Amino acid sequence: MTNTSQLSKIVNQLTACTAIALLGLATGAAHATVELTKTGANLFDGRTVQFGSVVPGGQSTMGAWKVNETNGAQNFWVYCLDPLHTSISPDTYDKVSLSNFVTAAAADAGYTKLFASTPYQANGIVNLYDDSTNATTAKVLNNLTSLYQHAYADSLTDAKKSAAFQYAIWEIEGDGAGAYSRTTGSFKYTGTDSADGVFTATVDKYLAGLNTGTWANGLTTVTNYTFNVYNPNPSGSGQAVMSATAVPEPGSLALAGLALFGMVYTRRQSKAKQL
Repeated sequence: MTNTSQLSKIVNQLTACTAIALLGLATGAAHATVELTKTGANLFDGRTVQFGSVVPGGQSTMGAWKVNETNGAQNFWVYCLDPLHTSISPDTYDKVSLSNFVTAAAADAGYTKLFASTPYQANGIVNLYDDSTNATTAKVLNNLTSLYQHAYADSLTDAKKSAAFQYAIWEIEGDGAGAYSRTTGSFKYTGTDSADGVFTATVDKYLAGLNTGTWANGLTTVTNYTFNVYNPNPSGSGQAVMSATAVPEPGSLALAGLALFGMVYTRRQSKAKQL
């Protein structure tokens, strides 16, 4: 018979093993080549934006869309990190962590190389996105993480909010030098919002949280995520996108450990009865 002390020890061991296994699944390999295919589901909204002195013709499609990763277990949402390339589906990608993508050396297929590509060197856009100094890349990484931790779940509730979240991502990448703003700076919104004002109000709420570090109006809860960037291979041949997977809370890991223990214990009891 297993006493209380032994039971506690077994549960703790199982919980630790479960945590390690889930962490391995979440982080994955440092680099992998995969294929992404669009599922057709999206939260798109068209908006007129300006990159430096360049205003793209028509409206930019902004918001999240769902994809399926080859050999992946499920569909998931992605956001665009690369506004001046076109999304291709299906396409082949190098899959890396967000941290590896942002801090990669210039010779690697990361943030620096992507934003040194032709569209970002065009007249009126050069130096807008390709500032790869340590200070800028650290700010990009920290603020993308903060935006997701506070506002990602909120962004998936409405197409206009999703477009606002997409705007905030491009703002983080394109206006690294100063405070973030919807109406001023190198990257800005030049359209007119609809009567309900959801898009502009949400953009302002997200940017205020980033500027002040104080998140309010339903965005105070912090959710931790594991981030992956899917960078087209070769870099610049399509659109780089980013995914987020919620990290299980310690309580969830404990429950998983208990469930695993229950399965093992039940099997042992069954075998004991057979003997």
